[in-house]
Amino acid sequence: MALAKKQDSIGLRINSEHKEIIRMAAEFTGQDLTSYLVSTALEKAKKDIMEHKEMQALLMSSRDLEKIERAIDKPKAANDKLKKAFKKHAEKFEE
Repeated sequence: MALAKKQDSIGLRINSEHKEIIRMAAEFTGQDLTSYLVSTALEKAKKDIMEHKEMQALLMSSRDLEKIERAIDKPKAANDKLKKAFKKHAEKFEE
């Protein structure tokens, strides 16, 4: 026999005009008010979480930034492979 999952609740207060707009949207989509609010909030929450994760992926840690600054301030000497690549590029693209 399956056990029923405990349901949590969220209480909120909104003005009558906003409630009527949300109620109409719920009706137009064939949902009751609670289902509409939950599905809409979940959709927005998932989008916000994904955007946050994408932004976090773009941000560098201070350690990463320090490495980049050191590399710019004190670049390593070009090795033979890099010199060969520059020479090949020059031969191919320079007149």
